[in-house]
Amino acid sequence: MLAVPYIAPVLKSRWSWAFVTIVTSLIMTSGYMFTRIRGVPYVGADGGWLAGGYQNQFGQEVHVIASVCE
Repeated sequence: MLAVPYIAPVLKSRWSWAFVTIVTSLIMTSGYMFTRIRGVPYVGADGGWLAGGYQNQFGQEVHVIASVCE
């Protein structure tokens, strides 16, 4: 209960909610759910980050695309 006075302003701030919403949108748009549903590996067998083709994606690509879009 001692932390409530310090945490409450952060949770009530519109800017913290805006930040969380934008980060979540970027991560989901970059393909996070696509990789979770399909159960794809994080990186390729040869250590590559980018998968060939249009219907393939590695987990690492989600982080790369999300950081590029920020």
